Amino acid sequence: MLNPCKGCRAKCCSGYLVTVTGFDVLRISARTGLKPGEFACFYPATILNLDWDSVLHFHDSPPTPGFFLLALKSWPCVFLEQGKCRIHGFAPGICSRYPYDRQGNLVARHCSLLSRALFYLKGPGTGTIMDEIRDYNRIVRKWNMKKGAERDCMDFLLKMSADFKEYSD
Repeated sequence: MLNPCKGCRAKCCSGYLVTVTGFDVLRISARTGLKPGEFACFYPATILNLDWDSVLHFHDSPPTPGFFLLALKSWPCVFLEQGKCRIHGFAPGICSRYPYDRQGNLVARHCSLLSRALFYLKGPGTGTIMDEIRDYNRIVRKWNMKKGAERDCMDFLLKMSADFKEYSD
């Protein structure tokens, strides 16, 4: 089958905030040698249609608790170079699943008509991404029950994610 991304102009990587999981951060860090803080950070959860199960609550954000998402730095994606992904082989799960949302719906707004048709024929596929998202959401729930501060969150997410050996390279 033809590659639906062959003629890609990377609008999804430059037009969307690329959210990640702790598993993604560990994988990218291991493969690039970069420290998590060099490519990932917390963004305010102000975008529409986000997965509320992955929203992190920080209880040190005055005057009320803040709501954040773990994401790749910059907008466009920090790993996008000349319209191509530098980490395509080990990109975040949400990237490998794009243009399908977490419910399996095709949302290829930025894709050409030909690419959309090819994605439709290809389908969302299977794999560990949905398992990763489910397990990451469990980690996020544990964090949110903890009522922790932002400065402690990344370490917590990465430590908890590292305990899942099935997602490591």
